[in-house]
Amino acid sequence: MKFKTLYLWIGIPVAVVIIWIFAFYQPVSKQITSKKQEMAGIADEVRKLDNEIKALLDLKRKEEIIKSTLREFQGQIPLFDNFPDFIKQFAVKARRDGLIVDRFSGKFRSLDLAQKTVLTYPVFEVGLKGRFMEMGAFMEYIDSMKAYRRILNAKILYNDKEYPMLTGKFEIEFKAWKERGAFESK
Repeated sequence: MKFKTLYLWIGIPVAVVIIWIFAFYQPVSKQITSKKQEMAGIADEVRKLDNEIKALLDLKRKEEIIKSTLREFQGQIPLFDNFPDFIKQFAVKARRDGLIVDRFSGKFRSLDLAQKTVLTYPVFEVGLKGRFMEMGAFMEYIDSMKAYRRILNAKILYNDKEYPMLTGKFEIEFKAWKERGAFESK
């Protein structure tokens, strides 16, 4: 009899623990692990969304920088229709620097207005007469302009009769806006 009461005293708590494990602990434990997995998934989504928001903010910041740079360039690069005035300023600057503008002609094959870009790149052939240092300083001035793109061809010749004076022939490619409205709409 003593064993029966001992089994009874030990069996009842063990049965209660087993019932408690199967009836309460396992279902709650499964719910907790599923909620943890769900929260980890949500945390991953939040991290992804934060990264995407940061990327979008970076793009917005870069867009503002690009727009401000374009506005700056817009003021410094002439409109193609106003290019004769730009060339006139160019020639006045050359004369002021002690150079003689011998010839100035545009190469019409360079004016491809059918391109899909907002800029066009007209090429002008410039003939200059002057001293070497003045020509170099003038070329550096042109290089510092935003409307300057590149020098395609350059030749500097001298004549023994005119020695301190040199003759230079330059093909200079410039930048010009095709139309102002194309920039403003973007």
